[in-house]
Amino acid sequence: MASPISPADAIALVQKAVELWKKIEDAPDKVAKVGRRMEHLEGYLLDLRDLLGNKKQHSLASLRPAQTKRLQDIIKDIEKSAEQVYAILLRWEKALGPFGLQWKYKPIGDAMFALGSSTDKLDSLSQELEQEKNDLSDSLQLMGLFFQMNALQLALPSTSTSSNKGRNPSPSPSPPKHDYKIIFVDPYNVGRSKVAEAYIKLLRESTIRTEGTWRVKLIHSAGILVKTGGDCVEILEEVRPSLKQSFRPGGEKPIWTAMASLFSDPVSEDAAKKDIRDKALVSRSRGIRQNIFSDYDMILVFTGRDSENLTRLKKALTEKKGDDAGSKGKGRVIHLGGYLGKKGEVREIVNAAKNKDGKESKESWNKTNASIKMAVRWFLKRELDWVGPAKAIAGS
Repeated sequence: MASPISPADAIALVQKAVELWKKIEDAPDKVAKVGRRMEHLEGYLLDLRDLLGNKKQHSLASLRPAQTKRLQDIIKDIEKSAEQVYAILLRWEKALGPFGLQWKYKPIGDAMFALGSSTDKLDSLSQELEQEKNDLSDSLQLMGLFFQMNALQLALPSTSTSSNKGRNPSPSPSPPKHDYKIIFVDPYNVGRSKVAEAYIKLLRESTIRTEGTWRVKLIHSAGILVKTGGDCVEILEEVRPSLKQSFRPGGEKPIWTAMASLFSDPVSEDAAKKDIRDKALVSRSRGIRQNIFSDYDMILVFTGRDSENLTRLKKALTEKKGDDAGSKGKGRVIHLGGYLGKKGEVREIVNAAKNKDGKESKESWNKTNASIKMAVRWFLKRELDWVGPAKAIAGS
């Protein structure tokens, strides 16, 4: 009996695109970004193939119809995206426009127009690939847990119906988890991650004060490119792509204008919220540690680059330790931009724009913080069934 789930075609298409991308040496950033994300997807598809290959057919058949359908849809989406990426890379490699003109050294916008595409199409494809990667990652984690539970049930001794008499009733379903541990991660832990950490603590205070349900026990933030307090620098230097950004020593205070933007509302002046503000202002930047994938349930990032770097780190740690770098069901990397915009769209939440003097103004942080606050609220609602007090949301 054939497996209801087969990633073989998707793997072949993705690998074909990745192979072509590696041959291209002079592609601009937007084209290279799509190629890197295809390479990233390849790793997840191979993980899926290995997971399916290690399971017997009765285990696969025990998957819920919704689980099977979701995986099939994800695989189809990946196949479609891979075909589009390959077509663009092939046209770029040949560097021929509709009139046979060479475009390799023209501006990216002109080149993509001549190749029958556009920079918007590249951006859209890049966002779709990031979303498909996240969807596949989530499904892999859920499948791993499901197979574990199924194997445990099969291993339990069967009980005859005659022994049911006088038996204690089945236990009630486990209550919802109320001890989630989350961490916000960006490059330097002085801007977006600090804002998100402080803001979600403000929401926690408002929710608990109004007797709402709060399911997060621990809230932290850290920087991928910070040395102080971290132990991943050497590994990250080996696995992350060559970037303009470099490591910082750490121990820096948060960006003042970022904090001023977040705490400018008078609502923040009550005692509890003032305490959150004061602690945020004196906090210091710190790096990430190798146990991040086992200590935290969810790792929240703001850009695809950060997501990619963390995934590369986890893979390297897994290879180094010889086992999974994180506990089952933990260490899930989530791009907060996936909670903004239309369904399936992943927006980059970039650092506040600098003015002509090279400084980040409070006004520019107002825009960035608005995106962070909206993404955090939607994350809580969709992932943790949070219902916030109307007053707290309006004033935050």
